[in-house]
Amino acid sequence: MCDYWDIVGGINMSREAVEFAELQESVTVTLKTKCPEKYLLVDRQTGDVFVAKDTGEWELVRGGPHRHV
Repeated sequence: MCDYWDIVGGINMSREAVEFAELQESVTVTLKTKCPEKYLLVDRQTGDVFVAKDTGEWELVRGGPHRHV
C-alpha cells in the first residue's frame, strides 16, 4: 500500500489521506470514444488534471499542488 493524499470534494478540491494499492506490474487503462475532448483525467496523488486530445494523448491543463517533476 502507498499512502497518498486524495483529492476529494468536487470544486473545493480538499484533500484527505487515502491508501492506494500499488501493483507489481503496470497496467494500461484504455478509453475508447469518438469525442475525447469531453474527458478529464485526474491524478489523485498529485492533483494534476489532464484533458484528452483528438490524437489520443492527454494534455496537462492544471498542475496539482504536489506535482512530481
